[in-house]
Parts: sequence; C-alpha cells; structure tokens
Amino acid sequence: MAGQGGSGGETSGGSASGGAGSSNTSGEGGDSPGAVVSSSGSGGGGAGGAGGTSLPGLAGEGGEQAGAAGDGDCPNGFTGRDCAENIDDCASDPCEAVANTHCVDGVATYSCACNPGFTGADCIPRLELLTPGYGLSIPDAVNADGTVVVGCLQDSPQSSCHPFRWTRATGPVTLTSNSEPVDWGFAQSVSTDGSVIAGHAKLASGEYVYRWTEATGITKLVPGSQAFVSGNGSTVVGLDTSPADGAHIFRWTSATGAVDLGLFKSSGIGDLSRDGTTIVGNNDKGAFLWTSSDGNKLISTSGDSGSANAVTGDGRFVVGSYWTGSDRVPFTWKRPQDFAKLDVGALTFSEAIGVTNDGSVIIGTGSQSSWVWTSADGVRMLPDILTAKGVDVSGYYSFQVTDISDDGTIIVGSVTVLNSQLGSQAFIARLGD
Repeated sequence: MAGQGGSGGETSGGSASGGAGSSNTSGEGGDSPGAVVSSSGSGGGGAGGAGGTSLPGLAGEGGEQAGAAGDGDCPNGFTGRDCAENIDDCASDPCEAVANTHCVDGVATYSCACNPGFTGADCIPRLELLTPGYGLSIPDAVNADGTVVVGCLQDSPQSSCHPFRWTRATGPVTLTSNSEPVDWGFAQSVSTDGSVIAGHAKLASGEYVYRWTEATGITKLVPGSQAFVSGNGSTVVGLDTSPADGAHIFRWTSATGAVDLGLFKSSGIGDLSRDGTTIVGNNDKGAFLWTSSDGNKLISTSGDSGSANAVTGDGRFVVGSYWTGSDRVPFTWKRPQDFAKLDVGALTFSEAIGVTNDGSVIIGTGSQSSWVWTSADGVRMLPDILTAKGVDVSGYYSFQVTDISDDGTIIVGSVTVLNSQLGSQAFIARLGD
C-alpha cells in the first residue's frame, strides 16, 4: 500500500514545494521489509522535497514556518534555523486508514508498520480463531506453507463433528461426498499444496477412510479409521478395520489400490512422511517405524510404551513420547537407531506432537500448556512466545498444538476461550517476524 504525503511548506521570501514520494514511485518512499506495510517520503525545506506523487488533500510536512531564516538550504527532511529538526512525517497520521498499523517516522519518509500482535504484508492477527460462529473445532494438520488447515468442527455445540478445510479466503468449508451424505468425520492430513486431504468419516454406507479433492469430493478407500496423505497427495495410509483378526495398516495409491501391510496389534498411526515412504505410530510393543525396505521396526521398547507422532519429510527424524514411571516424556529418534529423550527442562507429562520438515523445530504439549523447542532456545511455552509478540492471551487457556508448517513459523491447534460455551476452538498462530 502506498503511503500518503503532501506538498512542501512555505518559506520566507518565497515559496517552494516538495512532493512526497509514494511507495510506488521514485523518491524517498518505498516498501520496507518485515512488518512495514507501506512508506512514503516527505518534502523538505525551501529547496524542495524528494520526487514522487502527492496525494491530493493530504498535507505532508514541508519546510519551516514562514519567517525562519536559512531553512531553505536544509537537507531534505530537516528544518529549523540550524537544520537540526527532523520533520515529523507522521504528524498528519498518514497510516490512519491502514488497518492494524501505526506510523513510524523517518528522515523525509514514514512507514506504516504492523501493530503489536499483527504480522505480514496485510497486518493480519498473529493469533486467529478459525471457526467463529461454530461449536467445538479441532485442527489436525496444516499444509507446508501454513495457508491450508484441516480438521473437524461442529455446526453447533450439540452437533457431530464434520471434516473441514480452511483458508483465509474461504474460511472453514465442510467436506462433502458427491455420492452420499456424511454423518460425521475428521480431516486428519493434507498434502503440501493443500489440494488433497485424507481422513475418516461415517457416511450413509458406513465408516471409511477417505481421500478428498475439490473435484472428487470424499472418495471412500477402505472401511476403517485414521488416514494420512503424502506430500504430493498420491499415497494414503490408514487403518483397515474390516479384518476379523483386528485392524491392519494399509497403503494406497491409485496404481495399486489398498495394499495390506499386515496386522500391527493395537496399532495407531502417527504420521506419514512427505515422500510417502515412511509410516510411524505405535503398537503393543512400543513406537514403530515402517518402510517398504525394512518393514516394521521398533524405535522404542514395550517398557517405554512409546508412541511416534510425527516424522520429517524424508523419514529420517521422528518425534513422540514414552512413559517413564508415572510421567510422560518426549523423545527424538534419528536413523539408523538414535533414540533420545528430548530435554524440556522441568516440564512434566509432555509429548512431542509435530516437527518441521528439516527437524529443527519441535512442538508439543504438557501439563503446563503447549511448547516450542529449538536447539538454540530450548523449550518455550507457546503463550509466552505469543505474549512477547504483542498478543493478548488473557482470554484463552489450555493451548493444545497439533501441527506446524515446514519453516516453523505457523502453528495450529485448539484453545479454550474463556467466557465461552463453545468448547475448544481451532486456532492458527503466526510466529514469524
């Protein structure tokens, strides 16, 4: 957005005008990086201001008041007898019309910067609830760049949960089948670009694992629960609940259909790697990792009662949790067999939930709310991070994270809103600068 400027002031003995440079023209103006959303240059003293186009009706700061001596020779942006006074380019409040911004004065320029608690080129909220007007909502996954969120929501506090897909442009949109009604369901995983979703749902014909695209709607794969999709959307894994001897993990592609990977007793799937080659989860013996080359491989023992919850895009780094005594602690695992407790300080009952594509940022939950871990900063509580970035979190409690974008700047989860009867609400937290 272009900043607003005006004409130069009048000096004694004659007048001279200096145009304000807009952010889209030459001169002192120009977009600034980061949270600055627009900027503009102001006119100087009698010698004239920086080049650019003035916006009519919006006066900028010109030279010194009539009668002052010598200010016609001041450098652009300064005024006064000694040319020491920086012209206040924010005096006319040029950012007033730009939502969630404030004016930052410069030398012969100003910029419209995001207010605390807002970020990005459009100064959108750092913390945003995704399903206003609905009942309980839970986001399960976010795509690579943080623009698409999927999960389940209730139309009202008394209704069943239905799968939804959210973008900032569309808001939450309920997923449907082109062939039969959807009684309830969950959207659990989303492709890199956000165009393909996997989950499970109760349809008129039964409970199925499904794959969704905008063109096909919900497409049934096998009777079952839990489903995860690869980054390119071509592979889906899930639990087939139809076998008489218990749930089997399957892997589906359009070329092979659903291929049974065998009985994994008491199985729970945690994640599928972006490249579609690695499945992680838990069974009766602990946390496991499966690949087509190695088959099923334990990464924690039955004594650990471990659960693998997330894996990086190449399948080489896994995070999860295991029990030790009465406490639950997060772990990391690296190929070939590097299992380690993740140091989260004094936090108790903690679980690693998600990880960035390169493994550099880990998110998790604990008895003291949700946290973010990096090797540089260690563990930090999500509410503290948001507060430091200007977000007022006093109206919320019990942040529960569920997924993180590839670069670690976008986190999704659910939070309880105080003084609300709606239950947990899906949120997106934008932590980038």
